[in-house]
Amino acid sequence: MKNTDGIEKEPVKRAPFSFLLLAVIFLLPAFLYCQTEELNLKKYWHYRQRLIDRFMVVGPDEGQSIPAGIRNLWNGPSLHFGDSPVYLGYYIGVLATEYSLLTGNAQKTSRTLTELYYALEAINRLDERAESLWGMPNKNHEHNGFLLSDDVPSDFCQRYSQELNRSVSDTPAIKGSGICGVVNNVITGIDLASPINNVCSQDHLTCLLFGLALCKNYLTDSIPFRDALSGEMRTYSFRSSAISIAANIMHYLRDKPFGGISWILRTPDKKNISNLRGGQAVPNAYGFAEAGRFITGKEYGNVLSRLSTVYWKSIYRFPGLTRLHPDDLLFGLELSCIGDSWRGHGKKSKTLKRINRLGNYRASKLHLWAANQYGWDLFYGSVYSLLYQPGQQTGNLVLASVIHTLNEAPYEGPFYHGGTDAAPNGWAGSSGRFYDKPPDQLTGKSDFPGNYNGLDYMLFYNLYCLRRSPDSLPRSGPPSYYITNEFSSGL
Repeated sequence: MKNTDGIEKEPVKRAPFSFLLLAVIFLLPAFLYCQTEELNLKKYWHYRQRLIDRFMVVGPDEGQSIPAGIRNLWNGPSLHFGDSPVYLGYYIGVLATEYSLLTGNAQKTSRTLTELYYALEAINRLDERAESLWGMPNKNHEHNGFLLSDDVPSDFCQRYSQELNRSVSDTPAIKGSGICGVVNNVITGIDLASPINNVCSQDHLTCLLFGLALCKNYLTDSIPFRDALSGEMRTYSFRSSAISIAANIMHYLRDKPFGGISWILRTPDKKNISNLRGGQAVPNAYGFAEAGRFITGKEYGNVLSRLSTVYWKSIYRFPGLTRLHPDDLLFGLELSCIGDSWRGHGKKSKTLKRINRLGNYRASKLHLWAANQYGWDLFYGSVYSLLYQPGQQTGNLVLASVIHTLNEAPYEGPFYHGGTDAAPNGWAGSSGRFYDKPPDQLTGKSDFPGNYNGLDYMLFYNLYCLRRSPDSLPRSGPPSYYITNEFSSGL
């Protein structure tokens, strides 16, 4: 072919259409993956900012460093602290995994360590103050594992109105969104007239152990950091503190500081806490003992915990026959992923296999036990894998399922405002996609509408980041784990 100057020119060689089509097919998933990676990372830091701005106040004083579960409860101006130990355990888990990821990405950690320091000290504060509701002041600041569920004062929203209501709308609930509105009222667990309403149940203690296990796993001792509140330098033994707090909880569960029988929770006036309030821990004693062993390195087995082994292993081995209840399933998943308590007698543990089976909704629907259809197997399986199989490559199908779940979380945070005004795809549970029972994740909890703190997303995201390997899925290079412009305001 000649051009206009009469010079020979090579004909243009075009790539075959089939080649271009194949290139699009193979490269588009990688492009979309990188896009969702960046968005989920930004969403994580947006949730973190939302948490400390809208659901809590960080610090050492009463009510501080305890996350609220629901803001704008009943679509009004109330901040709700029910089940606070559940969220405190998740919060500690978020901070512990966040610290590991920031460290691995050569990012600053002082702010994360500040929050974790005050969160751990909040548990000690709840321990020190617990007996005072029964007229037994703890003058020596001793810790025995008997905890208040929270110590949020009734005027919390008035004391911290400026911190909690900075740049918020006067409208408590915004339709179709988790954007938070103003709060001027607090609903707390503190009930001076009936102290029994203020103590931790066994499910509360389980979630605290859950967070402490992650703290023990990812933190070390004698870590120096600059306190983001006071500006002073501190050196704190995070790992030892987590172990010590867990040991206190196990002491309360097993060693009966108020008399009675091991694994039956009691109050300082030597009265048993009823099973309706989560006081009967004997059936779960083996699971607690193994979880405590993992965190503290001590043995907590006794006659009752050994007897409970039969119950513990049989109901989870034959969940269809026992019509496994969601509460029992949750205890099993939470405690076994910490303590590897379904490991069996062979060389290879059966715990992960059982978590994947029991937490799988399709399997449970077929075999008649009540699993959550929104990722219990993925969530608790991730915790177990990180604690017991660190460095083992995770399959792409598992990671793809996790990514799909993370992608579906709404950017402005989870919510349920009533009726069909709910976060989609399983994010309508009250801050507990992996804790609430089905079908609350899809339809919302009609008794507790509002905007939720999103700790479930944050912990799940960090577990995913820790679990993936550089070669697990295609990427052009992940963004920095820390995005400063998404996490900028002061504590």
